[in-house]
Amino acid sequence: MEEYSVSKGSNDVYIPILNYNVTTLEDEIKWLRSLRHNMLVMTARSDRKITNKYNSTAEKILKMLCQESRKSLDDDSKRELLKKIDISIKENKPIPLSFTIAFGFRLPNYLKFQEPSNPPTLAWLYNIYKLSLIAEKVKRIYPAGVEFFIFEEAYLIKDLFRIQDGIIERNMKILQQMIVGLAAPVRVIDLKKEQFPKKELEELTVEISDADIFSIMCSLPEMKNEKIMGMLYTVRNKPYQIIKKEKKYIWNKAKGIAKVKNRYFAYRKKINLFQSILKKMEGNNIAERLIDATVTEKKGRLSFKFTGGSLFNHGATVIERKAQGKNKCYVVPEYKLRTGLYKNQSIRKHVKPIYIEIDGVLYIWAYEVQN
Repeated sequence: MEEYSVSKGSNDVYIPILNYNVTTLEDEIKWLRSLRHNMLVMTARSDRKITNKYNSTAEKILKMLCQESRKSLDDDSKRELLKKIDISIKENKPIPLSFTIAFGFRLPNYLKFQEPSNPPTLAWLYNIYKLSLIAEKVKRIYPAGVEFFIFEEAYLIKDLFRIQDGIIERNMKILQQMIVGLAAPVRVIDLKKEQFPKKELEELTVEISDADIFSIMCSLPEMKNEKIMGMLYTVRNKPYQIIKKEKKYIWNKAKGIAKVKNRYFAYRKKINLFQSILKKMEGNNIAERLIDATVTEKKGRLSFKFTGGSLFNHGATVIERKAQGKNKCYVVPEYKLRTGLYKNQSIRKHVKPIYIEIDGVLYIWAYEVQN
């Protein structure tokens, strides 16, 4: 059980103390440790009711994990995951889950992030908090718990987005402080270009959808059209043919990047790269037990969603937090917050920037909703 305690009872959550709208990483971690304790207390009964419907420990764990997934699994996928969970249980080992993401940098688009620099925001920390909360919930059912392996792709794709190594190194150092501060069972493994032979990549034939291209297009510095950017979040059937015609150069550049990224994905699947890396690290049957999760919706896989709106490195963080434990965390393209008003469908809320100091410089950490 979470060791953090609060002085005014289980319904009270510590709120960071701001000094002229400036917070600290230590205070933000303290808030999330307090919030985690609160969530564990408040959900204990409801979680128990849900898991008590299942007989086996593996089924209970899978149900708990599926609760955190934004995409439901078909029966075949559930059976496959149950087999993997059962192997870990029989050996009394943490259940390994992996996913690929780039914690090392923000996507370099001015509409998503107004600041030219590239430090982590509150959404980075919130992602680690959510992983730690999942881990604590699983521990209630299975004391060995889970372990998350983040295959960090920042170094792998940095050249595609012209990101400097120094930025990644700084951000990964801060990420590690977040992991330690929240005592999260998370290990970060850097993916490098050397693991993906150029000749073998070029021999791979991959599919590239218009959706893949458009998503990357909206992450490039050259994309400055607010109307087109808005389609990424609000228009289901996007007019790709018109966009291709109007933004031909950026579209073609994004297509090239999408091709490289999809080849990386296809190659690592082809050679079971993650399993191979972990087997060398752990020296056991971890490859048989590994659950390959994701942070985007993919068929047959646990798809974790940690923030409302976009992924953490696709926009500024909007946070709404209260001492009673109620909180909402969104990721929003920062151009939508210029007026100090957060608009989301029928929601209209005033926000103010909260800053954090990193290496002697103040950066926007989040936008806090004003109640």
